[in-house]
Amino acid sequence: MFSALLVAIPVMLVSAASDVPPNGWTLATDDTRITIGVESNQPVIRRLEDTAGANTWIDAASPVPLMPTVTVNGADLSPQWRFSDGAMSEDSTTLMLAFQNDSPRLLLKSIWRARQGRGPVEHWLTLENQSSESVVVTHQDSLSLRGLKPNGDAMVWSIKRGGGNASTQGGTSTEPLNAGYSLNLAPNCDDGASPVPWLSVQAGDTHGIYAGWEFSGLGRIAANAAEGTALDVDVGLLPEFKTDIAPGEVFQVPPAFVGCYTGDIDDGAYTLHRWILTHLRPKLPDDIPDPILAYNLYLDAGGPSAKEADVLRSAAFCHDIGFEAFMPDAMWFPACGDWRWDPARFPSGVTPIEQYVHNSGMRLALWCAWTNGGISEDAGALSVRGPVGHPDWFDSDFKPDWQPGPFYGGRVCLASPEAKQWETDKTQWLVANHKLDYLKHDCGPIITQCNKSTHRHHFGVDASYWATMGYYEVQEKLRAATPRIILENCSGGGHIKDFGIIQRTHYTVTTDTLSNLPDRQSIYDSTFAFPPMVLQAYTYERYYRVPGDDPGSYLWRSAMMGAWQIDPTNTRIWTDEEKDSAKRDAQIYKDWVRPMLKDVKVHHILPRPDGVQWDGMFYWSPSLKRGTLYAFRPDADADKQTIRLKGLDAAGSYWVWCEDGSVAPGERKGDELMQAGLPVTLSRRYSCDLVYVQDASLGKPAGLQAPGAFHLGEAKGDSDAFHASVKLAWAASENARGYRVRIGRTKELRDVLAEEVVTGLSTSIANIPPNTELFWAVEALSWGGKRESEGGAGTFQTPELKALPNVTFLSDMEWVRSNAGADNKVHRDTNYSGGEIHIAGTVHPKGIWTHAYNDATPADLVVPIADKGFAKFVADAGVEDSGSGGSVQFQVLVDGAVKAESPVMRSGKAHHFDVDVTGAKEVTLRVLNGGDGYVCDHSAWGNARLIKAGSADPLG
Repeated sequence: MFSALLVAIPVMLVSAASDVPPNGWTLATDDTRITIGVESNQPVIRRLEDTAGANTWIDAASPVPLMPTVTVNGADLSPQWRFSDGAMSEDSTTLMLAFQNDSPRLLLKSIWRARQGRGPVEHWLTLENQSSESVVVTHQDSLSLRGLKPNGDAMVWSIKRGGGNASTQGGTSTEPLNAGYSLNLAPNCDDGASPVPWLSVQAGDTHGIYAGWEFSGLGRIAANAAEGTALDVDVGLLPEFKTDIAPGEVFQVPPAFVGCYTGDIDDGAYTLHRWILTHLRPKLPDDIPDPILAYNLYLDAGGPSAKEADVLRSAAFCHDIGFEAFMPDAMWFPACGDWRWDPARFPSGVTPIEQYVHNSGMRLALWCAWTNGGISEDAGALSVRGPVGHPDWFDSDFKPDWQPGPFYGGRVCLASPEAKQWETDKTQWLVANHKLDYLKHDCGPIITQCNKSTHRHHFGVDASYWATMGYYEVQEKLRAATPRIILENCSGGGHIKDFGIIQRTHYTVTTDTLSNLPDRQSIYDSTFAFPPMVLQAYTYERYYRVPGDDPGSYLWRSAMMGAWQIDPTNTRIWTDEEKDSAKRDAQIYKDWVRPMLKDVKVHHILPRPDGVQWDGMFYWSPSLKRGTLYAFRPDADADKQTIRLKGLDAAGSYWVWCEDGSVAPGERKGDELMQAGLPVTLSRRYSCDLVYVQDASLGKPAGLQAPGAFHLGEAKGDSDAFHASVKLAWAASENARGYRVRIGRTKELRDVLAEEVVTGLSTSIANIPPNTELFWAVEALSWGGKRESEGGAGTFQTPELKALPNVTFLSDMEWVRSNAGADNKVHRDTNYSGGEIHIAGTVHPKGIWTHAYNDATPADLVVPIADKGFAKFVADAGVEDSGSGGSVQFQVLVDGAVKAESPVMRSGKAHHFDVDVTGAKEVTLRVLNGGDGYVCDHSAWGNARLIKAGSADPLG
């Protein structure tokens, strides 16, 4: 039962004795050295320092308190711990100290481990009940550090998880360590704003120390400086914790760690990163790309309305842009808890999808909230009631009319032995039955409270502990049964982000708001403790209606600093340039970024991203001797920034070049890059670049050739009734990796109307002024520099807009009344975010955007048309593409009577209206929800128009 957490101890233990060596026992990693002794029958830390001996944090006996109280038959007892044995492993990496209590008979082991290589020293305890009666054990800290001395001014660092949204729930905190300082970090796997179980004390910029906890349940890290700046730190379960252990049972106190380092906070993070990747994170076979480029499918296929053809279309798109794992997300099953392919929408099950994915050379992934149950009566379902229900497995009770959400529901408590066995079988069935290469779990697999008395927990305060142990056991048995499986921890975003979960999964979602700024904020915060290789950042294009979230490099590169998982919302409307941008950055990730992540050192060289000031980070791989500066200009006025790098050899030389032309290529000295800084130019807001740095000792990098001469080609202006556009073409430039295209009103292009970077030899740019002479220029971009086209800027004339006689758009008319649900207003000619209206992948330059209500209230737009001579109302209506998961019904009323209506509409479909309005006084456009609430019920009437009597519809 306890094997999931018990840490293996080397079998060969030597120097066992009841006497403590005069100088104690010393263990050391490449960074941290600790000396342990025993005094007054309890462990003591005699010395804690970095391995160079330059900075000593503890230099006098610091006691490690042992459990002070146990309860037997309702009576509280104070154990009289007696040191009985001490044993060091043959390789001097593990020390076990044994302490005995006679009544009740208990054996407590204090275990210290210093694994080879960089990183911290760990400590955990086990308590075996050797008596014949059940014993209630109480709080025992995993690690206690008394009197830590920074020997100078110091700052205490901590970070928040940023689970739901790193902009609101994340953050990096730094506080000065002064007399009276007090901090209580309370990590909680159900709270996305709670802290990561980690803190660091940074003394100046010369040295520091960090501590952390290897557990996902409720706990705390308490740091207090009662006198002066000597700091006491306690790491472990909550002080009120207690649980019972039966005769013969062994209780595990979760591991904790402490590590010393020299240098700044990023130096400390690097030692911890190396240890995590070397010793904690599960290994993947060498033939699996790591981090794997994953394509997550939910909105892109239509959410819960997706069918086999939709999924296969997205799988083909995934393959085309070069992603390596294809993941159907929360859209493949009929209902929460009924974890089988929906037989109505997928009559052939997973087989056609699995075969296509594997035959295309990709890996098959799957989303499943396997600890969430619903009310399905299918024999294989996880249900809270009904003929197959197991209400006793869940953490709470459910009313008779309770309904689950579309993909979340009642939460199983994995402290229930029966539930734990069901989940063990179910996860292994998911992998085997679907021939999975990758499994993602979500929606809180670890509960923190439970009201059941039949589970392994018995005191409330121990529910989180035993649920965590159960989760660990399920995950470890799954890996043992399928050792090649890739495991992702989503859990509502980065809610479960700790040093226990990363021992049972390969990737942890870093934030659940899949937008450019939260992604960068989360990676900024989290990399103080975790290596970017384990931090999974998702990208939703256009979903949050914020600048920088269009499909393109600014969004992609905001996630490319970690394990990048693209999560398209609607690839049907992507342009060729947008598709090419994803393909291009995926290849950059494979060729340049991914190899670095295996040992990258992260430097936080610019402030935490805030969406206004420039932000960026510098990654350096010591083994590859190369690095990447990620530079982002969000809504900043300045188009230039001088950025000082870190971590280079001041006396060394480095080749510097970039992807998109923001820096001039060349060889530079390390001290120049770190002291004077590197000038970077980003000419427009919400733009970015990847700047490459490589040690000159490796020679001049291949591919640093300047672009060749090239000429502009044809500029062909066009217009319709709504806007002007131009198609631009140019000849190829030798060595070019891309082209920057600009359009402006003057030949000097000081007033830039449009700018984009593309990889092809042509592009179409819309929404430019009609009937206007405009100028355009193309700049070829290569790793060796940039080059303007021969002859400089070109010019073209945009035509006038085309007239539409006898047509009036409702968005140009006066309205009698308009109302929309979800506290929205009705929009003229734009969607919710002010962008173009898209329905089923088609752009509608004119139209009406509205939103359904949560109840039967109609969302109405009433337009007077009396005596205006109109004969027909025409429109194409549907769920606007930014609301991909919505379901709505459209009606057209003429003088109060329903004259036409659509079926319930979902994303990806449009309904054409052509309604006779001859002699009418008013027309009402009505939207109703589809009977399932108003989530994502973004509704649009595309090109809604009235046609004069006797006239043809010019758009028909």
